[in-house]
Amino acid sequence: MIARRILMIAISAATGTCFAVLAGLSISDAVVPVRSFHVFSLVIAAVSLLFGYLAFRAAIAGWTGQATLLTALAHGIVGALLGLLAMGALHLMFGNDSHAMVAHALGRPALNFTIAHVLLGSALLGFGAGFVVRVRTGARSRPPRS
Repeated sequence: MIARRILMIAISAATGTCFAVLAGLSISDAVVPVRSFHVFSLVIAAVSLLFGYLAFRAAIAGWTGQATLLTALAHGIVGALLGLLAMGALHLMFGNDSHAMVAHALGRPALNFTIAHVLLGSALLGFGAGFVVRVRTGARSRPPRS
C-alpha cells in the first residue's frame, strides 16, 4: 500500500513539476518579448496549466488502490502513444520546422531542440498527462479496506 502511494505521488509530482515549468516557459515567452508573440505559446501555457493542476491534485489524492494505479498506468501508456503520434503528425505536416516551432513557442533557440528531444518529451509528457487524468481523488469516494 505504501509503495503504491509513493509511486503515485512521485509520478504525479514529477508530472506536475514538468508541466509547471513548461507553462512558465511558454508564459514568459508570450509576455516578455512583445515583438515576437506566439499564439502557440498561449496554447501550450493553457494546456500545461490544466495538466499541472491535475497532476498536483493527483499527488494529494486520498485513495490509491491497486485498481486505481493500474488504470492510471494503462492510461499513461495510451497518453505516451498519443503524445508520440501528435508530435509525429506535427513533424509530418511541418517537416524540420516542427521542432523549431516548439522551441520558439517556449522561448528557446531551435538549435537546442532536435526532433528526438521533442519526440521523447512528448512521449514523457503524454505519459504523465494520461496518468494524472485517471487518478481518482478524494478519500470519500471509496473507503480503504482494513
